Amino acid sequence: MGLIIKTKQITLVFSLIVFSLTAVSCNAETNSDSSGTFPIFWKKFRTASLNNDMDAILKMTRFPFVVKGDLDMNGVASLNKIKFKNQFNKFLNQDIRENLTPESMRSYIKKNKQVSPIIEDGQTTLGLFSFELINGTWFFVRAYVE
Repeated sequence: MGLIIKTKQITLVFSLIVFSLTAVSCNAETNSDSSGTFPIFWKKFRTASLNNDMDAILKMTRFPFVVKGDLDMNGVASLNKIKFKNQFNKFLNQDIRENLTPESMRSYIKKNKQVSPIIEDGQTTLGLFSFELINGTWFFVRAYVE
């Protein structure tokens, strides 16, 4: 009787370990850009941003959209679609502060036709904008503002 209980416990523990490893593996797959889809997303996002195609931008954006201040003490805000639409041009006109010469995010987007960003855990940041791979689809998820 004791041997049967021990065998069942070992089987249960083994099953939980296999299940956990499978879940981690599946999560890694959905949040990795192994197929190299970000450059395709960037091209669409870039075109929509430069053409001020708000319908396309909204489809590529996850809501609630997160806005963070440039300093931790500035806090975090969430925007719905209406507030996002009202703020988007402000995001584009901000200085990215990567150079000595001022450069807006709009200018940064315009000059970077192609990008090869570093992607970690399904996330990347270009200039002041952050993007995330969610279930195999890239989304604009966050902007840093002054």
